[in-house]
Amino acid sequence: MIGYFSRKAYFKDANKLIAELENILKSPSYNHLYTEKFNFKFYQAMNFLRQNNPKGLEIARDCIHFLEAFEALDNSNASAIDKNKILSAVSVLNKTGIPFKES
Repeated sequence: MIGYFSRKAYFKDANKLIAELENILKSPSYNHLYTEKFNFKFYQAMNFLRQNNPKGLEIARDCIHFLEAFEALDNSNASAIDKNKILSAVSVLNKTGIPFKES
């Protein structure tokens, strides 16, 4: 839903849903849902970038660092596909005037 709201420029709805989900995902029962949290953060970053908010660049950078750490632990390049998707999405959506740096 976040992606839908954001693509349709319903930023108020997207931001409200993000705030609600962020509170839910902070509860102890969600501590081990890494994939869900990662996907949530990715959509949050894209929503910020669609609003030209530089915070989206920070979150996207954190997502890439997460994938790089996972790649190092897993000794594979499986997460490289996801990393390329993030880089592609950021390059399309980044209209902040701030160049995106992975590190």
